[in-house]
Order: sequence, then C-alpha cells, then structure tokens
Amino acid sequence: MDSPVIQVKGLSKEYRIGGIGASSLRDEINARWQQMRGSSQEKSQSIFNALNDVNFSVSKGEILGIIGRNGAGKSTLLKILSRITEPTAGEIRLRGRVASLLEVGTGFHPELSGRENIFLSGAVLGMSRKEISEKFDDIVRFAEIEKFIDSPIKRYSSGMSVRLGFAVAAHLSSDILIVDEVLAVGDVNFQEKCMEKMNQIRSSGRTILFVSHNPISIELLCHRCILLEQGQLVFSGTPRETLDRYEDICRNRHAQVGTEDHGDTSLKVEVWQNNTPCFQPDIAQPMTIRMSFQIPNTWPKVFPNFQLRTSTQQIAFSSVSPHLCSEHCDEKKRSVHYTADCEIPGGLLNAEKYKISAYFLSPNGLTVDSWDNACTFTATENPSLRPINFNGDWVGVLRPTLPWKVSQHEVER
Repeated sequence: MDSPVIQVKGLSKEYRIGGIGASSLRDEINARWQQMRGSSQEKSQSIFNALNDVNFSVSKGEILGIIGRNGAGKSTLLKILSRITEPTAGEIRLRGRVASLLEVGTGFHPELSGRENIFLSGAVLGMSRKEISEKFDDIVRFAEIEKFIDSPIKRYSSGMSVRLGFAVAAHLSSDILIVDEVLAVGDVNFQEKCMEKMNQIRSSGRTILFVSHNPISIELLCHRCILLEQGQLVFSGTPRETLDRYEDICRNRHAQVGTEDHGDTSLKVEVWQNNTPCFQPDIAQPMTIRMSFQIPNTWPKVFPNFQLRTSTQQIAFSSVSPHLCSEHCDEKKRSVHYTADCEIPGGLLNAEKYKISAYFLSPNGLTVDSWDNACTFTATENPSLRPINFNGDWVGVLRPTLPWKVSQHEVER
C-alpha cells in the first residue's frame, strides 16, 4: 500500500488573544512570566485554540473536501499545510510539490509584474525556467489578463489577482494543490471555468485539498470530506455523509425556532407564522422573516437585509429593507433595539429546507457586517391542498401559486 501523500498527526495551533506574538524579547519573557503566575482561568482566556489535536491522511490522487462553519479552523489548517504559519504542536508530512491558492494575492510580490510572479511561483516549486515557459501562455490565457501581464500585481483588481492565482496554482506542476474558497470572488463564467479545470486536475491524479461552503462543488469534486468544528476534526466520511453531519451541527446551533445571538448587535433571526415563532412554516400561508438587533456605536447607518438560500446553497432571493437604521442609544442613553419584519407571501416557496443569511448594508451599498446561516427552517406543505396529485417532489427553487386563465373555444369542422 502506498504511503499517504499528506499525513497530519496531533496538529494543534494556539493564538494569544489580544496580539500577534510579542513586540520584543522583554515582552515575550514578561508574558510567559505572567502566564506562569496566573490562574488556569486567566490562561484559558488569553489563549485561543484554532486547531486542537487534528489527525488525518490523504492518499495520492485523492480529493479531500474540508468543510466547517466560519472560525472552525479551516484556513488555519491550510496555512499550516502551505507552510505559511507554524503549528504549535504536532507534525505534518507532505510528499511532493505543493501549490496553494488561499487568500487573494497570497504568494505574489506586489511590486513584481504578473509575468515575473508566474516565474517566481514556478521557481518556488522547483521548476526550471523552460518548464514554466511551456505553461506560461496557458496560464495567461486562462487568467484573461493578457493586457496586464507586465503590470505590477499591486495594480491588479481583486478579481484579476484571483484569476491569476488560480491559473498559476492549477497549471504549474505540483503534486498537491490546496484551494481555499476564494473562487467566490470571481464571476459566474470564471467559476465555471475553474470547475472544469478542477475536474481535469482530478482526472490527472493530483492530490487536492478543497475548502468550500458550496455543497454542490463538494459533492461533484471530492472523494472524501472532513468536518472541522471549533478547531477539532469531528467527522470524516463521504461528501454526502459529511454534509449531512455539518447540517446537523448548524441546526443544533440554533434554537428550535431558528435564532442566533451575535456579538454586540444581539442579532436574532426568526421565522414567524400566525403570530408565533416556528421552525416548519406552511408554504400555503404567509410567513415573516424577523430580524431583531442593536446597532453598535462603531457602525454607520445601515439597511437590514437577508438572503434566502436552499439546502444546496442556491439563492432563492434576497430582500433589502428600505428603512435606514442608525440609532444605538436614545436621549437617555438607553440602548435602542430594532425589529425588522419582511413578509413572504403564501404560495411562493417550495417545500424544502432554507437558510437565511443576514446582512447590514451601508447607504453606498457596502456590507458593514454579515452572518451566514443565521437561521434555518423547513418549509412544509399539506399534501391534501395540492391542486393535483403529483408523484414526487416539485422541482424548482420557488413554487409560486400563479393566476391562470383557461378558455374553451368551439371550432367548426
């Protein structure tokens, strides 16, 4: 049996809350001394465990999906595997060349041109100039940056940097490809092109680590998945099994009515029907999406907004309130709480599971803050109220009840 291409044993990563390391040797010694003298409670408050005793291995040619909620440790894991940061404990073994596409522009020198960065990236992988030159035209063509290839990277837009970053990582000769979900920045056409390229890479037998929140991409590309939760590996299995376990974690995280408290805003997102919070609203009746929140004093004026997605991350629709919220306290310095209701008419949604992501937009359209999957609910129906007997599920993201008019005409023969 072949040895694993990637082997991770007892991997842990700790960060000190409130700073990135120490500014001097004196500060470091003082910090260590304070930790030694402090209580265990003080220690736990000063240390954040981004990863805790993570163990897994990946075989040659395997595509491993990595999923988990925001802050679960996915990006930290990839940065350690990419040698961007060092682990606090544990070990990793990588057999072969590693190419990474993590954050926008990672690995690029901003003062160098796109052309120079392509050759620099290849040299880091141990490729000769001849090998890089043979792939150069394909990289530039794929990234769609022919006119700007000799311009400094610092003048590239984020989309251009993403396109070039993916093109370099996908075309240069690496044995292991590590891809974080930065492709969401690109447009739809580029995302489709990237998926086609990923399928080609999959057929070539290269090993891939793939982080994504898109379950369709996970199921299409990956052979196996691991699930991270609060820095720990809590499940490993087929893509469908792992996605189901991820859904269970997200569902259990919310109250039965589908709420979430978040930071200074005390955000709560609920589904109401018949003047009652509910988890399984009837699609035939109107329902209300209710956002309850406060405005932190550091925020500008904002418009509350939500996006409704299906269980496969398809966007059903989004809605923005026309009401601008700006007050965080009144004249007596009491906190101001907002309740924003948006009514969804009956006969619009299909009978399936939905997720609500909450957003707050500034007057110029920028996102001030957002919370993915702030609420989940399952829209249900009474089969006896269906207009016809239909065998199976109704297809479509939405299933609106629309007015029809049918006329009968006699035709002479």
